[in-house]
Amino acid sequence: MQKSEPIIKEKPRKKPKRDLGLTAFLVIVLSLLIGIPAYLFLPKKQAYKLDNYTYTAVREEMFRELIYTTSTIKPQQSQDFTSRYPGMIKDIFVESGQDVKAGDILLVIYSLELEKSLREQQELLAKAYVELEKAQIDSELEVQKHQWSIRDQEKTLQNAKENLEEKQLMYSLGTVSKRELEEAKALVVSSEEDLYMRQKNLEKIQITTSLAIDTSKREIKTIEEKIIDIEKSISENSLTAPFNGKVLEVLVKPNTEVNANTTLLRLASTDNPYAEGKISPQDADRVKEGMPATIKIAGRSHSAKVSKLSYGVSADKGTPYILATFDFDTDIGFVLPGTEASVEIELEKRDNVICLPRGPYISSGQNMFVYKIEGNKAIRTDVTYGSYDGNLVEIKRGLKPGDYIVTSSYEAFKDKVEIVLNPEGGRLQ
Repeated sequence: MQKSEPIIKEKPRKKPKRDLGLTAFLVIVLSLLIGIPAYLFLPKKQAYKLDNYTYTAVREEMFRELIYTTSTIKPQQSQDFTSRYPGMIKDIFVESGQDVKAGDILLVIYSLELEKSLREQQELLAKAYVELEKAQIDSELEVQKHQWSIRDQEKTLQNAKENLEEKQLMYSLGTVSKRELEEAKALVVSSEEDLYMRQKNLEKIQITTSLAIDTSKREIKTIEEKIIDIEKSISENSLTAPFNGKVLEVLVKPNTEVNANTTLLRLASTDNPYAEGKISPQDADRVKEGMPATIKIAGRSHSAKVSKLSYGVSADKGTPYILATFDFDTDIGFVLPGTEASVEIELEKRDNVICLPRGPYISSGQNMFVYKIEGNKAIRTDVTYGSYDGNLVEIKRGLKPGDYIVTSSYEAFKDKVEIVLNPEGGRLQ
């Protein structure tokens, strides 16, 4: 039998509700009671305000990747004039800083030693000529003497032969003995032998006297060569400029004595100087001959090219390096040799590179961030720097063209995320 349901159902019992409104009210009241005194009495954290600063805009520029080094200016030609012998400075015709042309006489040295050597050699030459003349006369006399002896012996031989013919005829007629005939034959043989010996003696005398004459001639030639060398040395003591140039320094004064190998003056050419500089090994593979370069001398920039690369090792530390020679694109005129100059070697050119001018902001705290200007505030913004080109630094990440940043030093506020700017205190860089 089914159980019947009541016609009127019982209402379910309601659970007791919390008074949420009262709770919320109490929370608000407590917050106000705590917050208002805290706001009124606790010290407020104020924003950093920058009154004086410089700023600039991020822009796009043609950018060069550079290697920096130093160089020394060198002349195409230079010469240090030294004295070959001791002597006296007789005349000086130039002074330091003076321009000279090739062939101009610079100074004259009088050398007592050279003059003495010249006189001695001239005396020896005179004696050598006397000896040569004597040798020639002796040779003629000896040759004539032996020639006369030979002619006499030739007559003796002729007489002996004629006598032999007579003896042979008389022997055939029976008027002379065989012994007399043999004696006539022996006389011819001995006369021939005597003539042969005299001829050989003549040849010996001719050779001997010829050698004596040749020896005298060689001695004369040697002395004459010495005289030529001495006269050349004397003439070289009148120093002349071998090329157009400028006298860098005169190191002696007139009427002063100098020793051998004393440096007298220095001369350098004035046309087309060049520069030499060392490149570190880590940059060696990046630098090539023909690359453009900018050389700065006393504040002036000159275009140049890498004309030669050679390898070397420093004498003191044994460190390898690359020695680069730079030729200027145009003649820059005279520059004192040894002048130091800065060099920028251009490895690559890039267009539309986002960049900023270099400034104190880069080194402040050695941090990679800038303060980007937004209205009257500057927000700390992380950036990534790239390479440098003169006064420009590449921005690889964090900024875009047209952004403005604070470029003065960040040292006083580098820990702030945001700073307030005085609009009237900024100066465009």
